[in-house]
Amino acid sequence: YSINVGANYYFSYSDYNIVISGAVLTKNVALQRSGSFSGTVKDADVKAISNVYVAALDSNGQWQVGSGYADFQGKYTVSGLNTATYKAAVAANGYVTQWYDKASSAQNATGFQVTQGFDTPNIDFVLSRGGSISGKVVDRSGNPIAGVSVTVFDTSFYGRSYTTTNDSGIYTASGLATGKYLVQAYSYLYFEQWYDGGTTPDNATRVNVVIDQNTPNINFTLSAGGSISGTVKNKSNAGIPYASVTVVDSAFYPVAYGNTNDTGYYLITRLKP
Repeated sequence: YSINVGANYYFSYSDYNIVISGAVLTKNVALQRSGSFSGTVKDADVKAISNVYVAALDSNGQWQVGSGYADFQGKYTVSGLNTATYKAAVAANGYVTQWYDKASSAQNATGFQVTQGFDTPNIDFVLSRGGSISGKVVDRSGNPIAGVSVTVFDTSFYGRSYTTTNDSGIYTASGLATGKYLVQAYSYLYFEQWYDGGTTPDNATRVNVVIDQNTPNINFTLSAGGSISGTVKNKSNAGIPYASVTVVDSAFYPVAYGNTNDTGYYLITRLKP
């Protein structure tokens, strides 16, 4: 057997070679106190933001060495750290990503010292809602499409905001700093599309965003394409679940994949005519 023991403010302990030869085995573990840093994450109205991802990075801001999440009070702790200088960044959908202390990038972030055995407190963040992008997603007949995933990428292709369309096909992606962005609409039933009508990021139109402002009318018209469906059964005519189905074109090049459900039924969509 193996065990792993972990706790906030301590280095974790693992033992992968535990042999049990009797009814009871006593295994005492002494955890070593690690270094940590802690703080709060709030919005501009001084309200706590929960479930925010907090990352600890090295002194250059390049390598992640630890992480944590803010609780319902906006409080967080990142532990398991050695004595060193660190930088920290927080990310939450709908808010502008921020580095400590009120920095927009790793290069101008403020480093801070963590000492093994102690906590470095008051590494606090105040996040801004930033700018936003909004629009509508419809099919080729003009009907709104609900549940379409809309992702906003920066020009380095890092995802910066994510949302889905409502029943009216309308979406708003927020938490964006001033700059240029790429916007992608994706649905299982429709061909993915980049704004404005692009099929790849290279031919997508960049969207300008200004902090504290909304960029409207970033709209999409999606094409459904064709589909193939059917069932996969055994010789007893019972459906085979989780079978892999591959669609190849006339040159025998794989173009789509799918799996059967619990009854053996499959549906493969977004096929070009």
